[in-house]
Amino acid sequence: MKNILMFLVVSLLSSTAFSNDGVWVAITVNEGRCEGCEYSGLIDQETFDSLTNEIRDNKLFKLSEVFWINDEGKIETMSTTNNHGHKYGYKNTVYFREDKVFRIIILDKKYIDTLEHK
Repeated sequence: MKNILMFLVVSLLSSTAFSNDGVWVAITVNEGRCEGCEYSGLIDQETFDSLTNEIRDNKLFKLSEVFWINDEGKIETMSTTNNHGHKYGYKNTVYFREDKVFRIIILDKKYIDTLEHK
């Protein structure tokens, strides 16, 4: 029974998007421009552990490789956002306040791999 449980845990962890660089997540935040905006990206393991254990008021955390799926089902990154053809010059890194996060979802490794090949 112990071996079956260990196999199940290892199988679940291998399918989630933990990498040497951190954890791929979808984070839903209440920020200034909208309620419940969802961003996907990479957070380091220490930040992930901190966010899932204790949320601190006014503490910022870094989300890198930021992307979202637009209404047409295509990937958009912070660096490619524009307004009527005018690029903003953003990088793909965003800082959010921990106390504005209300959902964190770990993304599946297979999902991330399929996005990288598009």
